[in-house]
Amino acid sequence: MLKFDLHYHANIFRLSPDKIRTRMEQHKQSIQKSEIDFIASTEHAYKDPLTAYLYLKEAVNDLETAVIPGIEALTKEGIDIIFLYTDEESLRLALKSLKPFGWKVSEAQALVRDTNGLMIVPHPRTPGHTGAANKLSEKDYQTLLSQADYVEIHNGASVLLRQLFQKKYLRPLVPSVLRKKVEDTFELPEKYRGVNLGWAVSSDAHYPKDQVYVGGTHFDITAPETYFEFLKRRIRFEPHQVSSSPSMIPTLLKNGLCVFLEALLKKHYKLFLQSSKL
Repeated sequence: MLKFDLHYHANIFRLSPDKIRTRMEQHKQSIQKSEIDFIASTEHAYKDPLTAYLYLKEAVNDLETAVIPGIEALTKEGIDIIFLYTDEESLRLALKSLKPFGWKVSEAQALVRDTNGLMIVPHPRTPGHTGAANKLSEKDYQTLLSQADYVEIHNGASVLLRQLFQKKYLRPLVPSVLRKKVEDTFELPEKYRGVNLGWAVSSDAHYPKDQVYVGGTHFDITAPETYFEFLKRRIRFEPHQVSSSPSMIPTLLKNGLCVFLEALLKKHYKLFLQSSKL
């Protein structure tokens, strides 16, 4: 079985050199344990995705895992869209066109074509504010899917929240809308999957031990086919568990803080863009 994680964050932005070394060693140990074949470095556009890719690639250099260069880009509407590339130079060039809040959802098709990329619509129903299915009209969402290569049918950020919300003492306290979005992020309903798309199963890990489920397939890459050509086949990956779930409360608190800090970064970036236009 081939194992792909098409949504992964090194999460080293603004860390000190010592903390980066520690974090990358932890990433290496986790990835080595999962024995994953391909992992996509998809750092957020506002957190230096090129540097994240280079560090992750170096960290696993002596492992069997290949790192795919990518970015979790951010549209003017505040929607996350993932772009993957064949090599470092392609990512470098693409980043010039994929500035945070610098382009619209309606431009995604032209951007993925012009940058020779592969497009994934991640967590369409996320409980957060960046899911395409939450922000777009049904028509516009289906249009976006028709332009993409993959839709993320499982996002690992939902695993622990789902477990938490299933506890009997919490169920009455959790709004049904929130619970439904978490369920949809754990397993995306058919009506949000589009037509003839590949299915991405991703960890969306922001910390090394958060990689629980990845995408597995029994299809093989046949020489001289590259991994990029393989992905262009729009593989329908199935969930494959590579580790047990981390401790619930500490992990939820840690990831909650990460989400909060990322929201502040986005707000700061957006305010900077607005002030620079004055």
